[in-house]
Amino acid sequence: MTGLALDVRHRHGKSYTSTHAEDYLEEMLDRYQQRSSDPLIMVRGDSGFAKPEIFSHCEDRQVRYVIKLKSNARLLDHIQHQVLYQDDTDYTKTEQQYFLMDYRANKWRQSRRVAMKATRLAGSLLFSDFQFIVTNFENLDPKTIFQLYQKRGNMENFIKEMKGGFFAEKTDSASFTANQARLALSFMAYNIIHLMKHLTFPSTEKATVIDTIRFKLFHIAGRMTAHARQIQIHLSNTNVYDTLFWDVLARIQRLNL
Repeated sequence: MTGLALDVRHRHGKSYTSTHAEDYLEEMLDRYQQRSSDPLIMVRGDSGFAKPEIFSHCEDRQVRYVIKLKSNARLLDHIQHQVLYQDDTDYTKTEQQYFLMDYRANKWRQSRRVAMKATRLAGSLLFSDFQFIVTNFENLDPKTIFQLYQKRGNMENFIKEMKGGFFAEKTDSASFTANQARLALSFMAYNIIHLMKHLTFPSTEKATVIDTIRFKLFHIAGRMTAHARQIQIHLSNTNVYDTLFWDVLARIQRLNL
């Protein structure tokens, strides 16, 4: 997992989460598959992206997916008949049970595999939380499918970093074009810094977020002097992160791009 952003689009604020998402995904998958030899591509998404068009695009391209489904009466009825209440249950602890079923919604072209999870919270007598994930993984057990889906949290952290750390959410201009340009700049800045971390940071610093990078490497006291045709920048020699700064700079200079 690189954490790099592959594409970004600016849309009108009234657009629903998954509007035209299948077209966007199709373009991105086509570009990626043309340039990558990676045989395993997986699409993860929350219930806002549970569209049959997205499932079909993935299946037609042999791309794996794990996408959350919104609960409905059929799914709830099925899982509630599957959960087991045992005599030796310790009701002071949270309990989870996992199941699989073949399910076909009215607008789906075929039946698909759905992993189900029922959760009973500690101190509760009944299972009250039910979650559903549709997938085209054929040989994975339902618990593993949920574990794959839960790694979506890593993606949320990357998105949060781009929005908060690189100001991708600062699209408050009256001009749609200006906001589009702002978003593109945030997208490029995020990827440049992410590549810098991946290629030049020591292993102990690779998970550093942009606010910390600014503090350690960019916000350094210094002064600029001009002599004839030369301009020199003198950095503070009392910088706490001086060693890290020069280490990263040396790694950047050694890059063969």
